[in-house]
Amino acid sequence: MPKPRVIYWFRTDLRLHDSPALRAALDLNLEAFWPVWTWDPHYVYRARVGVNRWQFL
Repeated sequence: MPKPRVIYWFRTDLRLHDSPALRAALDLNLEAFWPVWTWDPHYVYRARVGVNRWQFL
């Protein structure tokens, strides 16, 4: 059986330590893992983005 390939889409949360889907993906014996995050102006430029998050991005 071939090893799985995983694309993990970070939508609005870039946290790594408490993501069950990410943990499940990384627990597999993977052939490849592609993390994906896209710049979404609708999300990024909202008022809920604080200074610390903006600097992190």
